Amino acid sequence: MPRLRILAGPSMSDLVPVHVDSGVPVKVSSDAFEGQLAVFIKGFADEDGKVRDSDYFRKRSGVTWSIQMQGRFLKEYTADDLLFGNIFDRPLKLPWVFSVAVKFMNFVDPTLEHDLGSSSKPWALSPLIATMPYFAHRRIQPGAPEPPFPPKEPTGDDTTQLRTTSANGNGKNAKTKDSPSKRRGYFTNALRRQEVVFGPEDLVTTDFCYDFLTFSPDGILLNLPGGLSIEMTKYWDGQPVRFVCCERLKKEERTAERAWGRILWCVVIEPVEDDLREKGSTRSTKSGSSARSAFHSGATRVMLHRGYEVWIADSRGQPLPEYQVEVGEDDSVVTCYIPSESGKEFSICWKDHNGPMANHTSMRTFVDGVRAGGKRCYPGVSGKRDGVRTESAHVYHPFQFAPLQTTDDEDALCGVGASEQLGTIELRVVHIHPHVRSAPFKPATFAGVSRVHERSKKAGAHCVT
Repeated sequence: MPRLRILAGPSMSDLVPVHVDSGVPVKVSSDAFEGQLAVFIKGFADEDGKVRDSDYFRKRSGVTWSIQMQGRFLKEYTADDLLFGNIFDRPLKLPWVFSVAVKFMNFVDPTLEHDLGSSSKPWALSPLIATMPYFAHRRIQPGAPEPPFPPKEPTGDDTTQLRTTSANGNGKNAKTKDSPSKRRGYFTNALRRQEVVFGPEDLVTTDFCYDFLTFSPDGILLNLPGGLSIEMTKYWDGQPVRFVCCERLKKEERTAERAWGRILWCVVIEPVEDDLREKGSTRSTKSGSSARSAFHSGATRVMLHRGYEVWIADSRGQPLPEYQVEVGEDDSVVTCYIPSESGKEFSICWKDHNGPMANHTSMRTFVDGVRAGGKRCYPGVSGKRDGVRTESAHVYHPFQFAPLQTTDDEDALCGVGASEQLGTIELRVVHIHPHVRSAPFKPATFAGVSRVHERSKKAGAHCVT
């Protein structure tokens, strides 16, 4: 997996690097919030590949990562106004067990609201006071010194000094102060959250820490109940993963593009840019050795959608990495870039994760815009296409990357329309009736790409033979 870096700041456009596990906080300041942020990740390798050891994980056992905050909100908010969670720039590539993960998240945090399946900008947000595993509050006077941060001992729970709008004017309620679980349960009620007020004289310290993510140089594991683990980097297209504290938007103000209000502070996890350039920036040039893969269906989201997954494998059966996955404007085409090397063979692979009661499908393959055969796919099974059957039903001419040959002959411009598909590998998923019979075998004709005019070369340096 690529190396990771962590950034933090008062907004998504104002970020600085975080020294993970160092205990050195990042200061955050705006006209709405002033405070500090620190991040601890067990087994985290920094941009130089170094893994630090932190006392935090010896003192707070049973967790693998932590995002900590201490600060003051510089204008008044109710506890219901302040949300914490994740927001994303584009659709997510969701694993087939996504519904299980969502049920787990809702069990851990009943106040969670989300649209992680959004076709534009997914999000998952909860009230800050109800979602934080540890939440400590104290009243301070202007100019008074603040306690050290990160604290020497892990943050505990303390809500005894909360300021409320109720008649007694304080938050001394046994239900909120006995334990984190009672505090979280008490504030699942929106009316109780609306009674609590935070302002410049309220110092809040939080610790968002869990054990369901395990970080290592080999990847990021999502650990679910029942012993189920998922390698999340397989489904990550490299977009930033943002943890944000933000203002709540009223439901009538929410849109598909923005379901949250102003961001007050955020922590961002993203790949190191040099790793992305070394492994997959071929999209930015026309001369790079790249092939583009496209996945079609009735409605899609990245390279895994509604249980259908597609990938390109090398001659050893190893999946090629996917970069810059994007969803088309009509939500019916998903594209990505893959590395290619002249002379190397490859296969077009797919898997139906929908189970035995799903639809029967026809998987139809195209390379450089030319039909390259198809295969019936029964529900819940995997399949692949290794090449074109030119002689018999069991003999394939393998797919192989090859240099694109160009010419300056003006007659070659007559085929310029086809050049739009040069350098593409395409899989179309078509639902079929379960009783459809396969047609008798007929040898295919596949001549590959002839010379194209140099002015029509748009896709890159490679085609398929």
